[in-house]
Amino acid sequence: MEKQAVQVLPPPAKLQLSVSAITEWLVALATGSSRPNALASPGWSTTEWRYARVIAHIQGIAPLLNVRGAGLYGDEDWRTFLTQQYFRNAARNARILERFDRIQADATGRGIPLLPLKGVWLLRHVYDDHALRPMSDIDLFTPAEHEAGVCQSIESVGFRQVDRLDRHRIFVLPPNTIIDLRGEHPDNPIKLELHTRLYDNVPREEIDLTPLFAGLCQSTPAQPPSFVDVFVYAILHATDHMMKRTLRFITLHDLLLLSQRLLRAEWDEVQARLGAYGGAWWAYPPLKLLQRYVPDALAPDIAAWLETHTTGQLRQRVPGMTMTEVSFCNLRPAYVRHLMLWARDWHETVQYASERLLGTGRMGWETNHHWVRQSYAFSPVTSPYRRLIKWLSPGAYRAGVEELFG
Repeated sequence: MEKQAVQVLPPPAKLQLSVSAITEWLVALATGSSRPNALASPGWSTTEWRYARVIAHIQGIAPLLNVRGAGLYGDEDWRTFLTQQYFRNAARNARILERFDRIQADATGRGIPLLPLKGVWLLRHVYDDHALRPMSDIDLFTPAEHEAGVCQSIESVGFRQVDRLDRHRIFVLPPNTIIDLRGEHPDNPIKLELHTRLYDNVPREEIDLTPLFAGLCQSTPAQPPSFVDVFVYAILHATDHMMKRTLRFITLHDLLLLSQRLLRAEWDEVQARLGAYGGAWWAYPPLKLLQRYVPDALAPDIAAWLETHTTGQLRQRVPGMTMTEVSFCNLRPAYVRHLMLWARDWHETVQYASERLLGTGRMGWETNHHWVRQSYAFSPVTSPYRRLIKWLSPGAYRAGVEELFG
């Protein structure tokens, strides 16, 4: 039997240069930018176009690139990939929405309030073309007192619970067998997360939006959230992933589409919401990053308000950040230094570092990706000394990422 050729990767530094250049070009193209450097053919090699397929999936923008005309560039495999991803994602989302509708109908029949979050809500209210918004899972919210009833509704359509965490339960739809790792596929596993709490830690401070959405669940069916409510939650979600360097550009695209739907009076509501839930300091990074790629995404006064309400460290560093740096396309992130940018003062920095080294506080930030399992530097190990070594070793942060390019 003929042996399959093994792809030899360039040194990490050279690979990172290629990945960075490809990521930024694709993101610029996904925004619909008319800048010459975004539209000129990049003249990449066959290997670089293969990297482009990986990066388009990591950033969640393959279907969007298809309608932006990115198929005009590159080789035949690239064009086929984009077209295939567009139609496969449309079929996958149709399957997801059909399951959600059955869950919601069952919950309503039981007199239980249930709210869709993120992808499901966005498909129904923001995206005219459902093929453009990849969804890795279904996110739902119900108050804790209704959790058991909603679990019955979820299991009634075939899902099975596989884990229970502090703020949500995780369900999967059998057979839970991966069909295609390198892109969306209608038959790839569908995960469902049932949330009873909606919070994120940035990095220690708990930003809890649960009361905002629990207030909508006082009746059945639940009162639909406003665009302001969803926008604030989407910002927090983007902030959390930007801090962990797992942000996808499709999440920024969500923020862009939501911001375009907001009226001037609703922007005032956004500012009030941010003030009520910890201030605008944590909203500044993802919105400033969005403005980097879409300069007119924010009104000048909104951008100025955000800048004056964030921390000095973020105000200094965020304008220079790119999608490459804050996503899985950053192959060797200086993770500790990046994370400490999010502490609001030295007291919080010391507390945060101490908790992680001693193994106390919130642990287990571990992200599963189609191709990568990323274990963060503060995953529990046997001693504070080993935790420190893992923190300071760049190779430990994103083990396995280079392999997906091979």
